[in-house]
Amino acid sequence: MRGAPAIAVVGILSLVAEVYDRSFTSVSEFCELVQSQLNYLVSARPTAVNMSDARSKLLQQLQRWMQEESITSDELKRRSVGFVYYAANSAILIDRIVGLVHLSICLSIFISYLLFELQDMALHYKQ
Repeated sequence: MRGAPAIAVVGILSLVAEVYDRSFTSVSEFCELVQSQLNYLVSARPTAVNMSDARSKLLQQLQRWMQEESITSDELKRRSVGFVYYAANSAILIDRIVGLVHLSICLSIFISYLLFELQDMALHYKQ
């Protein structure tokens, strides 16, 4: 994995490292830190589209969870960490699948070329 997807994965996982062992007194304190850190990550690499997308998705999910009346900062942190791990693993998996598909296509083209060359050689040999 390289480029914008890698920046997003590393950036979003750095947020987990930031909040993981930290205690929060309120939901708003947790959300303010998360939003601040995500904005900082996006501003550090404004051309990394995947980081901006990751920020948007996490902030949208936080907004949904905050609609629950009984949500606590600990529960919000737990859900956010799970969401980030899931998103990061999905991005890595998709990148690997795309890489394997690309490799498969290249190998198919190469094998087709070899078969064509062998067939061409066989025709020349018969003559």
